Amino acid sequence: MTRLQGRRARARFRRWGQRNEIYPRLEIAAAIATIVISWTSYALLAGGAAPANGVSPPLVTLLVVANLLPLMLLMVLIARRVAILLSNRRKGLAGSKLHVRMVALFAGIAAVPTILVVVFASLLFQFGVQFWFSDRVKTVLDSSNEVAQVYVEENRQRITEDIVPMAGDMENYVTDFGLGSVSFGEGLLLQVARRSLTEAAVVGRAADGKLTPIASYGIKPAAVLARLKTIDLDKARVGAATVVAQGTDRVEAVVATSPSAQRYLYVSRKVDPVVLARADAAAGALGEYRALIER
Repeated sequence: MTRLQGRRARARFRRWGQRNEIYPRLEIAAAIATIVISWTSYALLAGGAAPANGVSPPLVTLLVVANLLPLMLLMVLIARRVAILLSNRRKGLAGSKLHVRMVALFAGIAAVPTILVVVFASLLFQFGVQFWFSDRVKTVLDSSNEVAQVYVEENRQRITEDIVPMAGDMENYVTDFGLGSVSFGEGLLLQVARRSLTEAAVVGRAADGKLTPIASYGIKPAAVLARLKTIDLDKARVGAATVVAQGTDRVEAVVATSPSAQRYLYVSRKVDPVVLARADAAAGALGEYRALIER
C-alpha cells in the first residue's frame, strides 16, 4: 500500500467514524465494560465461586488485564475528548488538529507498557506468593522443626532414662552409707561421672514445703533451690521422672528417690545452646507460618 492509499484509507475511516459517531459509542461501551467486568471480578473473588485453595496466578493475571483494558481504553477516549474540547476552543489556530492526534497517539502508546508491566508484575507476585504457600515450603519448615525437636526430645529421653536408675542407686547409698555422709557424696560424684551429667543434687522437702540441700555436685545449693519449682516436685512425687523446663544450655530433670521421705534427685546435662536456640526458632517460625496460612 502506497502512502497516498494509506492517507485515503485513514480519511475514509475518519469519515465513517464521524457518520456513525463511533467514538461516543466506544466511550459508552468502555464505561459499561469497566463496570460489568469490575463487578464480575468482585463477585468471583469475594463470592462462593472462588476456589477453596485460592485463585491461580494465570486467572488473577487474566482478571487484572480484563479490568485494565476497558479502563485504559476509557482513559484514552477521555483524553481524546479533552483534546478535542481544547482544540475547539483554539479553532483556527495552526496545529490544533495535530494536537488532537498526538494526544490520542501518546495516550495509546502510554497504555501499552502500563498493561505489560501490570501483567508481568502480577505474574511474578502471584507465583512468588504461591511458592511460599506451597507444600514444598511447608515440608521444609516441618522437617526443620522435626529435626530440631528430635534433638531436644532425645536429650530429654536420655536424661529421663539416666535419672530413674540413678535415683535407685542413691537410695541404696542412703541404706549403705547414711544420708549426707561423705561416702554418700562420693557416690553422687560417681553417678554424675558414670552418666555424663553436668550437675546433680539431692534435696529434702519438709512438711511446710521448705527445701533442704543434702548433697550436690557441679551446682551451688542455692541455685538448686532456685531451679526447683513446687509444681515439678509435686509431679515427681508421684514416682515418674519430670523433665524441668530446660534452660538455654541444659536439660534438667527431677525425680523422687523416696516419696514417703520427700527426698528428690535433681540432675542436668549440658547441651548445645545454639541447637536449642535453633529449635525454638524453628518452632516459632513454623507456628507463625501456620497462623499466616489459617488467616
